[in-house]
This record gives sequence, C-alpha cells and structure tokens, in this order.
Amino acid sequence: MEEILALDGEGGAALVPGGVATWLKQRSARTTTPRSAPNQRSSSTKPAKQKSSRSPSTLNRLIANVEKDMTKRTTRQTALYQDIADAGNDHKKLAALGEELAALQTTIESLETQWLELTEELGS
Repeated sequence: MEEILALDGEGGAALVPGGVATWLKQRSARTTTPRSAPNQRSSSTKPAKQKSSRSPSTLNRLIANVEKDMTKRTTRQTALYQDIADAGNDHKKLAALGEELAALQTTIESLETQWLELTEELGS
C-alpha cells in the first residue's frame, strides 16, 4: 500500500493511503463542495475601530517581540526545508519533518496575524 504526506496549504498535513490518485480524488471532492465565505462582510457590519488602551511603547515592544519570534521560526523553517531535502526517500523521517513543518507554518501564520493586529492597533 502506498501512502503520501499531503500538505493542505493551511499549515496542516496528513498521510493519505492510496497515493496521489486518492489524494487527487479527495481534493477534487473538496473543491466541488461549496464553502461558506466567513471573511465576506458588508461595509456596514465592519466593527468600529476602538482606541487602543495600550501605550505606543508597549505596542512597539510587543511588535518587536513578535518580529524576533518570527525570525526564529522562519530560520527553523528554512532548516526544515533543508532537512526534508536531505531526507531522501526515508518516509518516516519525511512524515515527522512534514508534521513539524506544518505546525511551524501554523505558528508563523499566527505570529503574522498578531503582528498585523498590533501594527494596526499602533496606527489607530
């Protein structure tokens, strides 16, 4: 039986039994299912900007901390890409590295969101 490690593009990974053909069938089934659009809002339902209760110096410090953490995580991400390239055909090692990479990408996305929220708060 053939298994592949499939990355979902959203920071997740999963082993797919049946190989690429099974993955392609699952993927096409997902794309035909209509998804709700939670990010679509009308302009009248946007939340009003509230004045930040945190001082600019606090926000700048928090932004610097997030940037420092993102730098560490992206450095690890680069190392993981190299480890994956070096793993060759060792599927167990590739699976473990893929899981670590997926978790790391989720963390990086979360940090990017935090950074955006903090910079927006600083600008308001």
